[in-house]
Amino acid sequence: MRAAGRRHPPAGAASRPPAARGERTPASPFAASGVSRPATAHGILQLQQSAGNQATLRYLRERRSQPARLGVGRVLDVQRVNWSTASADSKAKAYAAACAKNDQERERLKGYIQEGLRQNADVRLRNSCEWIFDGLAMVYALTGTHDAKEEAEASHRVRYFPYNTFGMTAASIYVENPYYVDPTSPHINLETTVVRRGKADMGFRQGTDIAIVMENPVSGEQNNRDQIFITLKHEVQHMADRHPEGNDELGAAIETYRTEYRAYFLMGDPKYDQWPTDEGDLEGGPDALHTLDYRWPNARQYVILGQIYSEYPEVKKAWDRENDPSLTSSHRPFHQAVREFTRPVSLNPDNSMRVERFYRALEGVDPTSSPSDASVTHFLDRFMGKTRDARGEKLTPGDADAILDGPFEREYKAKLDAALWKLLFQRLNGVASISVKTLWNRRWV
Repeated sequence: MRAAGRRHPPAGAASRPPAARGERTPASPFAASGVSRPATAHGILQLQQSAGNQATLRYLRERRSQPARLGVGRVLDVQRVNWSTASADSKAKAYAAACAKNDQERERLKGYIQEGLRQNADVRLRNSCEWIFDGLAMVYALTGTHDAKEEAEASHRVRYFPYNTFGMTAASIYVENPYYVDPTSPHINLETTVVRRGKADMGFRQGTDIAIVMENPVSGEQNNRDQIFITLKHEVQHMADRHPEGNDELGAAIETYRTEYRAYFLMGDPKYDQWPTDEGDLEGGPDALHTLDYRWPNARQYVILGQIYSEYPEVKKAWDRENDPSLTSSHRPFHQAVREFTRPVSLNPDNSMRVERFYRALEGVDPTSSPSDASVTHFLDRFMGKTRDARGEKLTPGDADAILDGPFEREYKAKLDAALWKLLFQRLNGVASISVKTLWNRRWV
């Protein structure tokens, strides 16, 4: 039994899903009006084989001639059928209904992104929507396949479309939707355009692709607007923080923990924001977090750690490996890294696409350049000058605040010529709204 007087996180306080990572980098959603698709079908052609060519073709033609036009917010009931006993006609209807549901949810997600762009109350949300709208990420509205419920019951896997994991071009919300069908035949191309996951997440990321789960494909329950906004901010932060992958197993576990901690802390979920950052000493959560009788004065840090520990095997493995009481503190580098990371220090905590473009451009500047070089002048004018900002790239005071408050100096000062660094630092301070000293002493609450 734990000592009396220690606070417990509520049941379910840390239940946000994890974000997957990968490497594929798609083109901007505005680069083309359509998508390339596989010319021939392969894989398990479930619908065509079970429903038959004629029934499938009939409903595909019907879909193309009468596309769904469903208003944002209207819920389309997807017919759930017993796939093993259903008639060919019922199967084809279920497929067509699943496609129509995806059309509806794509429009709902686009509507939310437009709403996020228009509002000013949540800067991180607006920045996240700008990030997507500007093409720095491709976003996908995931809904269940026609047989998602049966698949989940049979194999305990959740199947979504149209997102892919096989290097094929998938349908982001800004390009034409190919669903999971080969356009040259009625064959249903399940294995190239459907991602299968072990449980129903709220969203995940692969490289610069963000997948937003719009509904529970088994129950049909929609994820609401606030849940989707929280997920967007979480997933964009994984790109905005520019975190490395780590050079070894320990380094990878530390970077996984840090990027998840930033994303959970900054996404604005009341489940975590309700916990203070200046008091705590909590118990509850995974027992392994108390093996060494650690104290956790930052309650929010502890609750988020419990969530990440429970969801990420590499984090759990790294933590448990150092739980041996016989180890000295110097032999617990992962524990030390976790406990010291008390606030979400990030190169871009507000998910600003202007800050991201600033970093990309800075990496293209010769670090030995003189402050008077034309390339330096152009760089400074582009992001901090007084000329007209046709591309929307100039840093706002909030952007400069976020840069100066993060690990910017640690990451870049040693890489740049001393005079160049001094000039850059001065110019950032000229844009920032508050002093660097105030920023460094600011509490994250």
